[in-house]
Amino acid sequence: MMAAQLRDAPGLLKGAKMSIALLFWMLYILSLVFGGWVNYPFDRRSPSFFIVMILLACLGYAVFGPAVHR
Repeated sequence: MMAAQLRDAPGLLKGAKMSIALLFWMLYILSLVFGGWVNYPFDRRSPSFFIVMILLACLGYAVFGPAVHR
């Protein structure tokens, strides 16, 4: 019953859609920030984290395009 009330209620987000590209870039930024925060005293594990982040950024750019469109 609660889900039906929320679905039928008028609101600001009625009809708003999030693309998979936006979701990818938001999760990428969050993982970059929190992953950097966890690895802050950069030690031997840090280069592998940054290599993975660079590869994910290249993959995301190739598949979804740039994060900010004009």
